[in-house]
Amino acid sequence: MLKREIASEVKDLKRDMDNVGQRLDSLEQTHESCEEELDALRQELLELRDKILAMQFQLEDLENRSHPH
Repeated sequence: MLKREIASEVKDLKRDMDNVGQRLDSLEQTHESCEEELDALRQELLELRDKILAMQFQLEDLENRSHPH
């Protein structure tokens, strides 16, 4: 009787461990996907910053050219 109960508990523990392992795998995949998305957003942010800076320089240049010296 005790042996059966222990075997049943061990079986339940193994099932729980498998479940935790699957959930951990899922979380790791989600985390990796989020990291990839974050990297892409950082790159896009840098590109947009560079474009804004270039446009600011162009605007300043146009403003300077439009004022008579």
